Amino acid sequence: MINALKITILILEIDFLYGNKSTSSD
Repeated sequence: MINALKITILILEIDFLYGNKSTSSD
């Protein structure tokens, strides 16, 4: 179950980074 939480956090982190990069790129 802990793995699921880690994966969720990882996805959120990546999504945030991608969104930030997209804004910077744009």
